[in-house]
Amino acid sequence: MKQIYLSGLLRMRQVVAFCLSLLVFVSLVFQGNISYAQWTRKADALKKRSECPSIMYKNKIYVFGGFGEYPNFELAAEMYDPATNKWTLRAPFPSGKKVSHQGIVLVDDKIWHIGGRSVDVNGPVTSQVIIYDITNNKWINGPQLIDPATGKALPLGGGGAALIGRTIHVFGGFSPSICVDQTKYHLTLDVDKWKANPSGTKWENKSAPMPLARNHFSTVVLGGKIYAIGGQVKHDCGATELNYVHAYDPVNNSWTRLSNLPAPRSHNEMGTFAVDEKIYTIGGQGPSNVAQKTVFVFNPDANSGSGSWSNATQYTLPNNYFGISGKVVGNKIIISHGAQKSVSNERRETYTASITRNIPYKFGFTAKCFTKSVSAGSKLVLKNLLYTLEGNKTYSLTSNAAWLTITKNASGTAVPTGVNVEATINTSSLAKGSYSATVTAKSTGSGTTYSSASFCVNITVGSSTTGQRVVSFTLINADSDKDIQTLNNNATLDLAKLPTKNLNIRVNTSPSMVGSVKAVLSGVQSLTKTESSAPYAVFGETNYDYNAWVPKLGSYSLKATPYSGASASGTAGTALSISFKVVNSAARLASVVAPQETKIAQPVDLKLQVYPNPSAGNDLQVVLENFADKELVSVVLYDGLGRVAHTKTVETDAAGKGTLVLPVTHLTKGFYIVKAQGKSGSKQTKVLVD
Repeated sequence: MKQIYLSGLLRMRQVVAFCLSLLVFVSLVFQGNISYAQWTRKADALKKRSECPSIMYKNKIYVFGGFGEYPNFELAAEMYDPATNKWTLRAPFPSGKKVSHQGIVLVDDKIWHIGGRSVDVNGPVTSQVIIYDITNNKWINGPQLIDPATGKALPLGGGGAALIGRTIHVFGGFSPSICVDQTKYHLTLDVDKWKANPSGTKWENKSAPMPLARNHFSTVVLGGKIYAIGGQVKHDCGATELNYVHAYDPVNNSWTRLSNLPAPRSHNEMGTFAVDEKIYTIGGQGPSNVAQKTVFVFNPDANSGSGSWSNATQYTLPNNYFGISGKVVGNKIIISHGAQKSVSNERRETYTASITRNIPYKFGFTAKCFTKSVSAGSKLVLKNLLYTLEGNKTYSLTSNAAWLTITKNASGTAVPTGVNVEATINTSSLAKGSYSATVTAKSTGSGTTYSSASFCVNITVGSSTTGQRVVSFTLINADSDKDIQTLNNNATLDLAKLPTKNLNIRVNTSPSMVGSVKAVLSGVQSLTKTESSAPYAVFGETNYDYNAWVPKLGSYSLKATPYSGASASGTAGTALSISFKVVNSAARLASVVAPQETKIAQPVDLKLQVYPNPSAGNDLQVVLENFADKELVSVVLYDGLGRVAHTKTVETDAAGKGTLVLPVTHLTKGFYIVKAQGKSGSKQTKVLVD
């Protein structure tokens, strides 16, 4: 009887143990620790961080900076190898160069970190560019962001950065301060020119700016275009999340509005990537600063090119994240880091999920067709971008018409970021009429064969070039490549009244395209220049990028002659000659203007009020007075040891007043310092959290 009792008791204990195990399992599921079976926990990263830039190179993921202990930056970089499931530390930021909110671009085996916010979460915005050398695990300095119009440093952060062909594009974001979103700048830099001549190659601002000013948007290159997805406005000054999507076409230098995100998103720049002709955007920050666990997928080919979004619920994240890193390596989506639910809850966890791949082994061209009207006996250069949708592949280009020849990158290796190619139209052997041709890219070499791609060229050849003439000259701003004015005969150019001293002169012809133009400049400076393709620039140009001429003061004569053939060959048309002089009234004024008396600024009675004080765990209300109109003021909460506990930025109203709230519910009891700092000065006060 006793044995039966003991046997029954044992079975009862086993049942109880099983039920307890099941209860613990169910509890864990509902806590979200293992709530999504598609995600598998892998090795934790070595450093916790959020809003951390990341790049995939040769199937390894490199993660930089971000916030490790908000609001402080994490200095160390680290690399994850999915093949071994190991994280390894890499070289940290150089001394004095730590940064967040930077644009990040992979160029060969170098990772460019462009602009951003230095020091800590409070800024300031920086113009620095530093480059991480993957192969040698070291950092080098890159070309500082410079405003081409002023020659001064250009602070820019929270924007987009991308590589198209061999040109880096930087656009959007905030500049010069954190609460000012900008659409003035779309900077570009030719990487190969900079490598060949670092001191002589500068950032240019000649590309169309993003139509809608915003920051913290995701940037992806796919199908020969740059995509700007979501983002926010005003950042620290009452931020609002957005659901806008735009695409930039580098061939036409234009932006297009596409289908909106299903919901507003920001702070998921490094959780957005392109794979298998689609764009994935993971987690991020939604309205009211709420972290998300959604995975949205964009199909750019849907809706006649406007694209469509879907919610990939099969990849719903294991927790709510913003500032998370996400990449695809092989058939795995790999996520890591990010802040979980709140900005100060940075993470180290790494997860993977399987993804069914459908790799598109295809070539493509950004411009599908060109239609041009040209004159007989003339030449015209067409520029296009050849890309792959996935991977790298060797190629060759062919044309099926004798009048259309490939004149740049006729063969090479195509990549997802694109290769700039050129085809030249030569109508010297064509009669008046319409003609069509096709340029085709085909894969070469061993390995996977890629699907061919082509673009068409349709031209209408007009009358012969007899009767061609030069009709006028235009003065050009070589910094912006914009027209300044028509340069008429006997004109006086006052350098003090022009927008720049970096000038050029364009020769305008009738018809607009001729075989060539020969220009002869004489006077204080002399030059002879022949241009065989439009625009016909007296001092030369490359891809409509005008070379700079800084004129000496004095008198000049300019004569330009059109020709029916290239290189001043064939029949000469009607020339045009003008005279002009260059002066500088500022130089004369400077010698007679007396120095003005320097006025000493009077101190400002800044006011800072913080209440309740003491605070029984209630949030602090901060009121600023007597600051400047529309001044950006940084408000920082320090603990008793001088460590930053919280920071915010507020923009004052027209009366110089500003208000904000500092959360203290997460703080321990003790004395704290609230400090307000702006251009008008600083003010601080002590507060007790009880």
